[in-house]
Amino acid sequence: MLPKTKRTIIALLIAAGGIAVLILYALHDPSHSYLAPKCPLRALTGYDCPSCGIQRALHALLCGEWSLAVRYNPILCLSIPYIAVAMFGAWGKGEIAERCGRWAFHRYTLWAYVALLLVWWVFRNTATWHAIANLPQ
Repeated sequence: MLPKTKRTIIALLIAAGGIAVLILYALHDPSHSYLAPKCPLRALTGYDCPSCGIQRALHALLCGEWSLAVRYNPILCLSIPYIAVAMFGAWGKGEIAERCGRWAFHRYTLWAYVALLLVWWVFRNTATWHAIANLPQ
């Protein structure tokens, strides 16, 4: 195990990197950037994976365009609270953090999340979703 100061430095570097990525996505629209990574599954098969649209949704969220973010990828918008609770449960201190961790990492919660992703993966590749979202290709 790393000493406390090294862990703190690593945590700060990760946080700084995360903030830098958020700033980058806030300033640059990935749908108009050739530098933004493209989905390999979509390139190979023509089908969207569960995370297709997350970069555009993140950009829309950071620009305050909530409805557009939901249209790009509603799973991201639903996942943010879950990820926040899971992170608090993993790294927080106290009884509330412990309860959050038990809930977030409980096997039923994890299986429900996986099931939600699978249902989303199938649904997002139907004509119904494309008609609802009405997004440019």
